[in-house]
Amino acid sequence: MGMTDRVVGFVRRTTPYLGLVGGLLFFAYWFVRAREVALPTGVGALLDVGTVVLLGTAVLGYQLAQGLEPGAWVGWAGVAAVLEGLVSSPPTVCLGLVLLGVSIARCGVHPRVPGIIMSVSALALFLSYFMSAGFGRGYAEVGLLAKGVMGLALIGVVASLADLLVIERGAAQHAKA
Repeated sequence: MGMTDRVVGFVRRTTPYLGLVGGLLFFAYWFVRAREVALPTGVGALLDVGTVVLLGTAVLGYQLAQGLEPGAWVGWAGVAAVLEGLVSSPPTVCLGLVLLGVSIARCGVHPRVPGIIMSVSALALFLSYFMSAGFGRGYAEVGLLAKGVMGLALIGVVASLADLLVIERGAAQHAKA
């Protein structure tokens, strides 16, 4: 077994776990950044770096599994948008997750339902971004409706990543049997 095979195997085994942890960090990251919560310097940097690394590795891992399947190019655009957006633009992260979810739903490598959940939730998160005054775009507190939509959308993104974990683990265990 070559080095490349070991790396690919490692990425395939760990992507679902990285996705779940990265999704939970993304939940915290989004609310902290939307509300402009002042975290201690080290904690804020750890949250930012952890979110970028774990969520970024997970979305890249899911996309690598899809490879060059028909329709996978949409997912590659989504991965690029998520990674770029995590360092500079919240709406770009949302649009990247929409594209990745569409790709997951279309390609057939991963189950369709988590892809659909990811796309719909990311679109709702995108809309909540424009309903709120957070992210340095105003001085008003994020409204109750925007908080609700944002919270449900973030739960949907995390749920889609958790669903991929459960289904991927179930498929792996079924393949061993």
